[in-house]
Amino acid sequence: MTMYRKIVGKRKFQVGVVIVTLVGIIFFDIGSIFSPFRTAFWTITAPVANPLRSFVTTITMPFEVFFSLSDIKRLNENLFEENKQMEAKLAQLASIEKENETLREELDFAQKADKKFVVAKIIGYGDPGAGEWITINKGREEAIKENNPVFAHASVLIGSVEEVYAHTSRIRLITSGESVINVRVADTHAKGIIRGRYGLGLQLDMILSTQSLHEGDRIVTSAIGQQFPPDLYVGTLRDIRMSDDGLSQQAVIDQGVSLYDIEFVHVDVGV
Repeated sequence: MTMYRKIVGKRKFQVGVVIVTLVGIIFFDIGSIFSPFRTAFWTITAPVANPLRSFVTTITMPFEVFFSLSDIKRLNENLFEENKQMEAKLAQLASIEKENETLREELDFAQKADKKFVVAKIIGYGDPGAGEWITINKGREEAIKENNPVFAHASVLIGSVEEVYAHTSRIRLITSGESVINVRVADTHAKGIIRGRYGLGLQLDMILSTQSLHEGDRIVTSAIGQQFPPDLYVGTLRDIRMSDDGLSQQAVIDQGVSLYDIEFVHVDVGV
């Protein structure tokens, strides 16, 4: 009985292999031998297979659309992120290029000037209401000392070093409300003082009414006082008028520079 079962089982396996092989040949059309049988099979089953295929397509289509939209959304998010990263890199490169160009210009000014300058970058601004000041990225290690004059474009006096640290310094601006500087008109040597207007500019005062003043007259520091060396350029005159008491003249000093438009300053370390 056991031998009989083994023989029957082996025969069933062989028959199964033959059937699977024939079905494969027919449906996969190997050698195109059974094309008529294959065509007949699909013709007979088409009334049932086609509606079933349409039903399956209808059911699966929303899922395909959903996954397709998800893929598109993910792709758009990746492209948006890459685009922003590229914009950030381009902006950073443009900023560095502009800063390097400005630094080259300032170093060129320093080389052409007859003073010993250290070029420093502005890294901080003070509150105009508390007295104007700026912080620069150079200090004691770069030979900067207290009271060194500070210039814009290596030519226009804007302040002096007030506090010095290892690699930074605090600059008191001449536009500070606490600032009072002795000056004179470069051409006529008429003497007066300039006062800071709390970050709003400079005002010339105490010029005798008998002195001749003209729009555009150049103003420089005078030898009076010890705050600055003489003959440092401050600016030009405009809006000349008499004082309220009629004893002196007043005017606005036009420095020709805006503190917030410059990135670098020149510190005269040779004084």
